[in-house]
Amino acid sequence: SSAPIQGGSPRHAKTSVSCSSQRGKKSLATADHSEDKDDDQLHKLRVARTRGPWRVGIGKKLHIVREQQPPRPDDGVVEIPYKVGHHLRRMRCKKLWCLVAETCHQCDSHAMTTRHDPSEYSGVVASILDPVAQQVMGIELSSKHLPTPALGQRMGACEIFLLRPQEETEKCSASTSGEFVFLLHSKLLTRHWPRVPDLCMKLEQVMPLLNDSWKSLIRKDQILHCMALSRVVNRAKTGFLHVPAMKALEVALRPKRSIQGLEDAFEYCHRAKIDMTQDYVVEALETCRHLCLIREALEEALQKRDAHALVSAIERADENHFWGAELSEAYRVLEHLLYNVSLASQRRDVIRLSTELKGWVLPAGDCELVLSPSGRWDLRPLAAARDRKSTR
Repeated sequence: SSAPIQGGSPRHAKTSVSCSSQRGKKSLATADHSEDKDDDQLHKLRVARTRGPWRVGIGKKLHIVREQQPPRPDDGVVEIPYKVGHHLRRMRCKKLWCLVAETCHQCDSHAMTTRHDPSEYSGVVASILDPVAQQVMGIELSSKHLPTPALGQRMGACEIFLLRPQEETEKCSASTSGEFVFLLHSKLLTRHWPRVPDLCMKLEQVMPLLNDSWKSLIRKDQILHCMALSRVVNRAKTGFLHVPAMKALEVALRPKRSIQGLEDAFEYCHRAKIDMTQDYVVEALETCRHLCLIREALEEALQKRDAHALVSAIERADENHFWGAELSEAYRVLEHLLYNVSLASQRRDVIRLSTELKGWVLPAGDCELVLSPSGRWDLRPLAAARDRKSTR
């Protein structure tokens, strides 16, 4: 036989083991999720090494300009000639991020060997950069064109650069680190023309991994987009709830109105964010207030056992189409009083008549006919009982 577990029962030990296993599974799931996220970022960075975007290094001024070299294997940086970097540095905007297309030019002079179409290169800003600047929501981008200053070695170029604002790079060194510029696409490396969807994908998904400043702009845009979407959803919900809320208020105002029904309709209107100053709603609020006064009058008449006040409250309730437990009780009490007083008067039963009228305040003057749920009833027996009581 196994020895008992010290510090608690075996059942408690099983519970502890199950709880610890659940915590272990949860921690493993969290670790797997973080690992998947890290793997996704690494995959994007590996793809960026071959397709862009790339960090850019600017060659030294006296270096011989050669054809475009692929990214360095150690850090993935693409080196561009000093002339190109110098022009890009001067093209930066003060506060805005800038898209620059460095393109081949003077295509007529070398059309015999390259078969270049000059319109394809001159129209890159209008056909590529401007649509990209419009589709990257929440971030204002400017677009510029740079005819390549190193035409001899960069013939056929259509390179898309992203430049940081001057205000963000003032503290950076003006050395050849090239932190102010990123290469989004290179036709010289890929042999393909840039495409708007690819550039938008790189700006939204890969660039945040390369630059924290751009990452903060993207996150700000995402937060603003979520807030705008939330406002749209709230407006849609409000519009969706508006019609049934007004319908519920209309039903509550029909004959046989109840205070509880009106209060429920008002609460529905509050949830639907309906303007409570509308004429229809204000009229409904006034009706509810008037019904509350009638209910108080019924309760007071029943408490004081005042026959005249009870009849008056019942008449007001009928005129305003009020219905509730207080009105039902008032009808029951008044019908019971009239029936027993009339029966005792017919039988000339003085003891029973005194018992039924005990504690009641009888109406003064002539009693009029009033309406009841079953038809008209006659209050003259109360007047006769009052007169007989006064003569005694």
